[in-house]
Amino acid sequence: MSTAFLDKNEGRLSAMLGNDYIVTYGDGSVGDKKAELGVLADTTETITASALDAFTIHDYGTFAVVNFRVTASGVRKGKPLHAQFRYTDVFVRRSGRWECIASQNTAIGDPKL
Repeated sequence: MSTAFLDKNEGRLSAMLGNDYIVTYGDGSVGDKKAELGVLADTTETITASALDAFTIHDYGTFAVVNFRVTASGVRKGKPLHAQFRYTDVFVRRSGRWECIASQNTAIGDPKL
């Protein structure tokens, strides 16, 4: 999903998210698939580099829980952006493919937003 965000590829991201997708952001607010796709249209933020690592994947057959770290840089509201986040994504297997149905992210340290 990170590549879809980086490339601002709405079609690809939409295909990866279940229609029942829910996200809890680091500030405690929540969003759904429509809100997450709306993030791509945000012109106040441009991510120029993103790296994912520190993966832990638990596959339970019909669902999986994925935990990982994202290191991102770019520009937000005209200011440099350098931040790290921990994500937990929950995927369910539907019609032979994986769909993300839930995400939660937490900033690591004090991000430069």
